[in-house]
Amino acid sequence: MLDVAYSGRETNAIFGPTIVVNGRVVGTWKATLGKNSVVVALNPFATLRNTARRAVLEAARRYGRLLGKTITFAQN
Repeated sequence: MLDVAYSGRETNAIFGPTIVVNGRVVGTWKATLGKNSVVVALNPFATLRNTARRAVLEAARRYGRLLGKTITFAQN
């Protein structure tokens, strides 16, 4: 699930919110809830390919719709 190359990088990758692409943990994320919005900070372990990045961003937008809030992305 977690590539050995990234195992020392994020010790909370198994227990915290993770970014999973094709069954592999490729990063973590954090959401900060506001009254009408959610700020999502993505922390990929490596640069995400375009297809994976689009899928992750769309998943975050669906999360916002589920909460009834606008999603914004923190700049890394």
